[in-house]
Amino acid sequence: MSNISKDIVAKDVSARSRWPLLLALCVLVAGLALTFRASRLLQEVAADRAQAELEAQASALVRELTLAIDLSLESLYSVRAYIRAQDEPESERFARFVAADAATHPGTLALGWAPRVTEGGRAAFERWLSQRTGRAETIHEETGHGLKRALPAHEVYFPVHSLATREGDSLGAGLDMASVKGRQDAITRTLRSSEPSALKVRRADAWGPDGDQVTQAFLRVDVAPVTGGVDEPAGVAFGVFSVGALFRSVLAAADPGVRIWVFDRSAPAVEQRLYGLAVNDDPASIDDFLATRALGEPLVERVVRFADREWVMYLQPGVDPGLLARLGLPLAGLVGGVVVTVLLSLYLFVALARGRQLAWLSGRVGAMQRDLTREQVDAALERSLREQADAAASARSHFLQTASHDVRQPLHALGLYVNLLGERPALAADPSFMARLHSAADGLQGLFDALLDLGRLEAGALQPLPRVFDPSALLNRLADEAEALAHRRGLVLLRRLEPVTVLSDPLLLERAVRNLLVNALRCTDRGWVALRCVRRGGEVRISVIDSGPGIAADRRAHLFEPHLRGRRTEGQGEGLGLGLSIVRQMCGLLGHRFTLHSRPGRGSAFSLVLSCAADAQVAAEPLPASSDAVDAALPAFKIWLVDDDALVRDASARQLEQWGVRVRTFACGAELRAALDGPPPDAMLADCHLPDADGRALIAEVRARFGEALPALLLTGDSTVPAGAGLPVLRKPLNPLKLKSALNALQAGPVSRSA
Repeated sequence: MSNISKDIVAKDVSARSRWPLLLALCVLVAGLALTFRASRLLQEVAADRAQAELEAQASALVRELTLAIDLSLESLYSVRAYIRAQDEPESERFARFVAADAATHPGTLALGWAPRVTEGGRAAFERWLSQRTGRAETIHEETGHGLKRALPAHEVYFPVHSLATREGDSLGAGLDMASVKGRQDAITRTLRSSEPSALKVRRADAWGPDGDQVTQAFLRVDVAPVTGGVDEPAGVAFGVFSVGALFRSVLAAADPGVRIWVFDRSAPAVEQRLYGLAVNDDPASIDDFLATRALGEPLVERVVRFADREWVMYLQPGVDPGLLARLGLPLAGLVGGVVVTVLLSLYLFVALARGRQLAWLSGRVGAMQRDLTREQVDAALERSLREQADAAASARSHFLQTASHDVRQPLHALGLYVNLLGERPALAADPSFMARLHSAADGLQGLFDALLDLGRLEAGALQPLPRVFDPSALLNRLADEAEALAHRRGLVLLRRLEPVTVLSDPLLLERAVRNLLVNALRCTDRGWVALRCVRRGGEVRISVIDSGPGIAADRRAHLFEPHLRGRRTEGQGEGLGLGLSIVRQMCGLLGHRFTLHSRPGRGSAFSLVLSCAADAQVAAEPLPASSDAVDAALPAFKIWLVDDDALVRDASARQLEQWGVRVRTFACGAELRAALDGPPPDAMLADCHLPDADGRALIAEVRARFGEALPALLLTGDSTVPAGAGLPVLRKPLNPLKLKSALNALQAGPVSRSA
């Protein structure tokens, strides 16, 4: 190896040996950054935990303080209940009652009752009060020096009637509680709301310990004892409460590491401060307190209500003796993270230096394996797609060949019969000949209907419209139609149809059962075919049973494919088995079960299983016209027929005239528009696709001229054309029976579905 090659190799080796070191350094730096970040997160978690503990303690203190306040104010409700229950509150009994009630209510200093006295009843109240005390008494007020002064005349007074105290005594009998503006406002509020109202907290030497904080609360009393001079509303129950006692009993038990401020938000700013615990400052108002707080400083705010006053309590953490203990966890995490990061970086450096070559070799082997696997998967997928395409092409080719055969057979027979009828017109009177002619035409019609139904099912153009109805009439009509075919084949048609109610689409159900009946009649040489409709529990089973050759077990798996006829009788070759495929797909649309039971040589039974519906749900909707209605004549019925095909137009007109209908034909939209100035028709038949117009638009023009109620049918060979509101669709090819049934329905009322 030359020196130049050795230098190149040495440089490559040196470069390869340096990058693990650089990676290890990057990991070390990233690890240290993450460690510091984690330590910071631990501090934030500790702070969040302290905040959560502070909020939990605040919530607990608020609950206890609210409970203590509610217990104190409960005394007012007790006084109201006592006043309502007594005919005449007696002083000693009232004092005992108050003493017993206040013993269980912390902070209650005094309770009393002040009735509402009008100016007209003032004299009577003063006489009653004088009799009770034994000296002359008046309704009075107290001066700032504690002297009594008789009140001048007012409309309403609220003098003290009864009073019982636990500590202190600054209220006497006859003192008008409304003589002071603050008490008057509180009494007005409770009379208006029937809820307790309170004065602002003040310091008073007359109640409780010297300089303690007290407040007065009032509660409306609606029913009063009958005493002289007392009018409705009865008055107010009042009480004197020690706010300081409430705070001392609840807040003194708080965590020693917590500072507490309580303010009265309802009071003027200079008188808002109520209480402070473990605090150094003395803010007079909420605004002063918040102005001295540092931004981001932990603070919890809670609201407590005393009667109709709103108190605000603030909590802050004080000096925490456990601060070092809480900081120990972040510090320990920081040191541990640094140590682990350094060790991990060293290990990573050694591991990468040794394992890089192995990783490179492993990557090469993996890439080769992936390339090989991808090639194998692509080959298998290509082979599978090719096989599926070949199978689909083969199935489509077989289907087209079979369909061509099945179309040629009845078409060939029909051509021979028509030619023979032209050469020998007398054959028209031969019932046997005409039956075979109709059979060939019906066979070709049935094949086209089946192909159209199959195409519409595969395209998703058929959408069920389920409703609750009794299928008995529908099934009887199908049985009547099948009688003729059964008679021509020398078969007996049996029927057993119980009256039931089901939830299904009548039109799709009719097509499914008709396919089963036609299939059974064509595949049975001798014997009978039965149509049954019975109810078993919550289900209705509609069955078509025959005495035909049956179906072998090995053919049932392919029976519902549209490329195979499941059974054949003498004189029938292999052909399309479209009927059963259509029935199965229609049952899938309707949500009905489709079952098959067959024994070779004994016959077959095909059944549709439907859900039974309640009788009360049966909708009063007419079913399609019966065979009797189809056979009826159509006298004095004038129809406009629009079709661009001359043969179809001529054949349709001749058939309609045979039924007694007066027909006027048009080859295009222009011819019809020229006749709009004449008399209107009774009904209209129009082809969907005309050379110069759309059939639906043409019908709309005629209805706009002669009225929207004009009956009309749309004729089309396009299976994708949907039925519109008030415009039923008949699909070509169309047999005369179905056309006449639709015309009968037009005479009776509008048809709602396509056929």
